Amino acid sequence: MGMQIWSPDGRQIVFTALRDGNSEIYVMNRDGSAVKNLSRHPAVDSQPAWSPDGKRIAFVSNRDGAEEIYVMDSEGNQLRRMTPGRGETGAPRWQP
Repeated sequence: MGMQIWSPDGRQIVFTALRDGNSEIYVMNRDGSAVKNLSRHPAVDSQPAWSPDGKRIAFVSNRDGAEEIYVMDSEGNQLRRMTPGRGETGAPRWQP
């Protein structure tokens, strides 16, 4: 398992793993139950970061040909690319 990050309320963990053959973003309950693949894409998805309110997750992906920052809700829906498409990103960080 790759990087693991606790949700702001301490109830879930977001992490990266190669469980489905490539790097994906997963979430699970604090006891290890209810593991869910949130990113579900053949691209490399990594470096997840919870929003301060725990409703969204930012992450890095190369799904558009370059490493870009994306945001999705904590269920893996409402995906949006946040960076302009130049592939010049670092790990995402939220500001309150």
